[in-house]
Amino acid sequence: MIFVLAVNLPIVYVTGSVRGPGSFVRWLYDGGWQYAYLHLWFLAHLLAYTGIYVAWLSLARRTGRSPRAWAPPGHAAIAGFVASLALSMWIVRIWYPVGKWVPLLFVLPVEPAHLPEYVSMFALGIMAWRGDWLRRMPVRTGLTWLCIGLAAAGSVFAAQAFGWWNDLMTAGGLDWPSLARSTCEALICAGLSVGLIVVFRQIVRRPGRLLTTLAAASYAAYILHLYIVISLQNLLKPAALPAAAKFALVAVVGIVLSFGLALLSRRIPGLRIILGTRPGRSRPAGETASEPAAETTAG
Repeated sequence: MIFVLAVNLPIVYVTGSVRGPGSFVRWLYDGGWQYAYLHLWFLAHLLAYTGIYVAWLSLARRTGRSPRAWAPPGHAAIAGFVASLALSMWIVRIWYPVGKWVPLLFVLPVEPAHLPEYVSMFALGIMAWRGDWLRRMPVRTGLTWLCIGLAAAGSVFAAQAFGWWNDLMTAGGLDWPSLARSTCEALICAGLSVGLIVVFRQIVRRPGRLLTTLAAASYAAYILHLYIVISLQNLLKPAALPAAAKFALVAVVGIVLSFGLALLSRRIPGLRIILGTRPGRSRPAGETASEPAAETTAG
């Protein structure tokens, strides 16, 4: 909220063409608050989902219910999730095509076309933690769905490369192209989520100091990267360089600056709290996702 109010709003107001407080607020509201939150709309969603989860967890504790630990899903369960996710997105997109943003509860920017995906994946993340799926997901299951996810992603790239995109996949509506796009997105979502977990678990078993340090700064880098990348793009825009060279420069320098400034924020008391780089409790080696640890992390 500090970045939305103190950073994003002044930037958008100064660089935009809408003047006057009343007109500016109406313009933001009509755009689903998207220009107020910018890339931080996703953090607003996480905040809302986490609030609902904490409220549910408190209610469960009062009623004496114990959180359940789910076993890793098999092929049938994953396929069922893909089918239900594709169908729900297809139905929502009849009225809200991809790219249409609305202000949910007057304050939260929402793209309803992808809302079933975000909500379901947040819930599955909770289930994955409680069931320790990161360690227990079978290798064969992960590799199978990784191939499915990569094939679905390849079909999307092929449709765009050969000019079939508008004929085969549409942003919304009660038609087959909209269903095809929803299905491909559901396959990519489930396939890569399951597959990449297994691949990285098998290949990167013990991350070194560099990866551990970057991981601790990833949240801050996510918050800061947009301002850094756009600034770099504007600086390089007039340069007489090929587009690929500009892309490479912005990518490399943007990564270094984003993570570098994120790590430096640990030395600034107030900023390190906002950006999440304050040193916190890490899970001891060998600790499993038992119920006490899961509840502590959720809280």
